[in-house]
Amino acid sequence: MVARVEATGGQKPAMNEHLGRWTQALNVLLRLAILAVIGLWPAFAMAQDEAQLHVTAEAGYGRLVLSFPGRNDLPEYSVKYENGVLAIEFTEPIKLLLPDVSVALPEYISVARVDPDSRGVRFGLRTALNINHMEAAEKLFVDLMPTSWQGLPPALPEEVIADLANRAKEAERLAEQKRKAEDAKRLQPVATLRVGRNPTFLRVEFTWNVDTKAKFAVNGEAATIDFEWPVPIDLYAIKADMPEELKSVLNAVTADGSAVTFRVAPGVTPRFYTSSPQNYVLDIDISRERGLEEAIAAAEKLKAEQEAKLLADEAAHGDEHAADAEHDSAGHPQTSLTPVISTVGSTVRVAFPFEQDTAAAVFRRADTVWLLFDTSTVINAPASSEALSMIADKFEVIPAGDAEVVRIDLSAERLATLGSEGRSWVLSLGDVLLNPTEPLSLNRVRDREGRFEMHVDLERPAKVHQFRDPDVGDLLTVVTAYPPSRGASRSYSYVDFTALRSVQGLVVAAMTSCRSRSRARTQSCAPSPD
Repeated sequence: MVARVEATGGQKPAMNEHLGRWTQALNVLLRLAILAVIGLWPAFAMAQDEAQLHVTAEAGYGRLVLSFPGRNDLPEYSVKYENGVLAIEFTEPIKLLLPDVSVALPEYISVARVDPDSRGVRFGLRTALNINHMEAAEKLFVDLMPTSWQGLPPALPEEVIADLANRAKEAERLAEQKRKAEDAKRLQPVATLRVGRNPTFLRVEFTWNVDTKAKFAVNGEAATIDFEWPVPIDLYAIKADMPEELKSVLNAVTADGSAVTFRVAPGVTPRFYTSSPQNYVLDIDISRERGLEEAIAAAEKLKAEQEAKLLADEAAHGDEHAADAEHDSAGHPQTSLTPVISTVGSTVRVAFPFEQDTAAAVFRRADTVWLLFDTSTVINAPASSEALSMIADKFEVIPAGDAEVVRIDLSAERLATLGSEGRSWVLSLGDVLLNPTEPLSLNRVRDREGRFEMHVDLERPAKVHQFRDPDVGDLLTVVTAYPPSRGASRSYSYVDFTALRSVQGLVVAAMTSCRSRSRARTQSCAPSPD
């Protein structure tokens, strides 16, 4: 804006100078006002919701779809139909580019316009109609139906229903992610990874400090365990020494949880187990020859360390051992024994020093290790041991007639193996199977009368016990045997019974009739010829 001022005769130069300054100030104010309006224009535009109107002629009715892109719901509105005018009114202004609806729906609408205050849109209808409107998130569906319409109003389009369902799932997923994140901050979930090497398979155990859900899936050569907590898992224990059958292991943490993916060699199929809401197991088969070599090497190393420790103990307590040897040579029967607790590396050993050959059975159910000994020798509780108390909550001895039952409740995940050293039985609880158990085989054969029998190659069997598990409540048939260790490497399920996995001896989940010869908890009888 330019102001032009001309001086006339009789005006003083001072007056002209004053008028020029006033004009310059006015120009500055106008420029500032224009800039202010331009700066505020985006705020004015954003204050109005952008709306779109789609008009379609359906089979027997007309449909208006008013949508608000960028929103998840509709602004506050009302639908009115009076005197042939359909009005959709809003509490706040909207921005709508109105199409020519009379051309799209000539049978229903004659004219349409947006209110001057932008708070509504009105349609002039050509005839009396039935009006029905439905909400679908940020879309408003308004159907114009003839008065002769019968039955239910038209439904929402299938794609709209599918979109609403997907939005609901997504909202549920986001809410679940938020819940997990909040619970993770409160509970501080942590997973401890333990790796155990068996002669024929590698066992990877995940132990959580809180209850955890997990899903397992195999896709080609990749096996993935999805844990619900969005926290990282330390995989060093498995990465430090992976077998040839395991190519890689990765942990990926997202808002949905923590996924551990094992990539295995072709032909290897991992097996996944759930021990409890806090314990999960993955077994990966490895080469039997290499596994046996590693187990034998570890056992020989442990035996050498144990012999060195025994020699040191004998040297330190020479007089005590000499007195015990003199007592034993006198031929007095052994009336009691006390288990000896020792450690070799991270393995806790529980030795039962019997003075004569003793048959035994050892098996595990959940976190409890059961040992049954065919002996009348009283087994005492071991001396207090910090090493044992760190992995076990309970060590209980249960007399049962001519048998002694030992219960050990583990508080930390450990692999149990049984070995014989002279006439002593030694239970090892550690991360590695040091004394590999010779596997039993079960074979079904038909007798002369055509009936099937199950034969088990259990060498040197001793007695058959009927044992009722106080935790599970079922009755088990337990067959003890003399050394060396021989047990079922896995559970075998049949129609009439299940042979449970065992460390030593045979354990069958079935009723067996035999003559009761002991107290309540255990019965004993001689084994059958088979």
